[in-house]
Amino acid sequence: MLIVTSGLAFADGNASNPLAAVNNTDFRLQYMDLGGAYLTDAWLDGAYMLNPKVKLKYEVHHWTSDVTGTRQSNFESLHLKAIWFPTQGEWGSWKYKPAIGLEWIKRWGNDDLVLGYRSIGSSSDQLGPFVGLSLVKGGTVLVPLLQHFVSYDGSDVKMTAARLIAIQSLANNYWGKLDLILPVRLGK
Repeated sequence: MLIVTSGLAFADGNASNPLAAVNNTDFRLQYMDLGGAYLTDAWLDGAYMLNPKVKLKYEVHHWTSDVTGTRQSNFESLHLKAIWFPTQGEWGSWKYKPAIGLEWIKRWGNDDLVLGYRSIGSSSDQLGPFVGLSLVKGGTVLVPLLQHFVSYDGSDVKMTAARLIAIQSLANNYWGKLDLILPVRLGK
């Protein structure tokens, strides 16, 4: 998926980089056509730097759907992610910043909103430890991440996801973003 949007063109401080040391709050809206039904995901997505080495990211998702034949609407999940930046430095002409973190996902069990369309969510609360590395050179940012999800309540989830985020600054304070995620489900 390639997203082009307006924003600050300073790549290493771009709020779309989950490892950037910035405070931000965004409102996002995503519409999905489910073949005769729809699902709208409206969410707040943001971050706050607790100190120069610790960042708290958050997401709150609200779903609206008519997949059951009538319009339904409710909160779907809360995501809190603590990220620790142990160091930063330079590797040749690239700046780098490693990150270690833990994501907590709380689902509110509104599975009736996705009846027959389970692939977009799960009915479990999960923990997701992760490691990542932000690489910045000029207006280019590369962020490879590896995260493992495991459920502690609800349906059984064991999944590892490799993710690559690429951000490129463009002219006139625009930027492009490519966000690739490759999940691998382990177990059931």
